[in-house]
Amino acid sequence: MGTSFVNLQVRHIDVAKVEALCPHCISRAWTEGWVTVVGEALERAGVQREAKRLSKALAAPVLSVEYVDDDYLELALYCGGRRVFRHIPAPYEDILRQQGKAEPLIKALELSDKTAKKLRTVLREQRAEVTVKLFEC
Repeated sequence: MGTSFVNLQVRHIDVAKVEALCPHCISRAWTEGWVTVVGEALERAGVQREAKRLSKALAAPVLSVEYVDDDYLELALYCGGRRVFRHIPAPYEDILRQQGKAEPLIKALELSDKTAKKLRTVLREQRAEVTVKLFEC
């Protein structure tokens, strides 16, 4: 059995605002410009449903991350309560691969040219576990 997790990454927002809207989760500002949200409540409520809700309530981009046993990865970005980006690097069970377009993600997250170039490389990868490792770099 591999690693499985879900989390939310909220861009350019104060951690206290996220904590107020997600009292049953753990919210931390580990990296400048980002608030990470984790907790069992996300799994029960559905991480994408929470991303949609938070993006609308906070008027901030929210990236949902779902990872299952090195086999499945789904990234979805919500802005204003709408999904503007979805990326599934490899098929899993009855879910087809879906290549996310980098531009909506780059624009919404206000990524630098250097980071945008790296993102485009990551999005070309077709293995879930390698995609996650590349995001760590």
